[in-house]
Amino acid sequence: MSFSYTCSWLNLIWLLQSDKASLLAEVIGQVKRLKREVSDVYSYGSMPSESNELIVEGEPVSETGLVMIRVALCCDDRPDLMADLKQALETLKLRTIKVEMSTLGGRMKNDFWVVPRDDCGEHDPEVLKKGVQEALQAVMEKPGRGELLQGKLNKKQRVTPAE
Repeated sequence: MSFSYTCSWLNLIWLLQSDKASLLAEVIGQVKRLKREVSDVYSYGSMPSESNELIVEGEPVSETGLVMIRVALCCDDRPDLMADLKQALETLKLRTIKVEMSTLGGRMKNDFWVVPRDDCGEHDPEVLKKGVQEALQAVMEKPGRGELLQGKLNKKQRVTPAE
């Protein structure tokens, strides 16, 4: 009886060690798969960084003479950000050609290309770049609705006259 008990105990120890080893191998395999998935995500496009960035580049496209401006913008994500970006570009009379967006952890990275609309009177690349830089910098610095609600900024009180 003691021999079979000893063998069973040894089998149990071997089984536990084997399970630990197979579990460890499984965990290592899962970590490797996750690393591959993360690298695949980064290969599709750039991910948002932790700092605010605004890069504006542009020059005339040689064959058409049309000015194409590339903008890379990284900032905190907020519900009204896209509407503010659209309004800023419409105010400058620019048309969006291509957009690449990614979000991660409350941050948003936008890479987009714009060209002047037909009704845009400005076609000088430097003037257009400066206008885009100023307009989008203002959009980036605008507080989100969440910051207003959390009391980070003073919200003007509305007073309605009593009738």
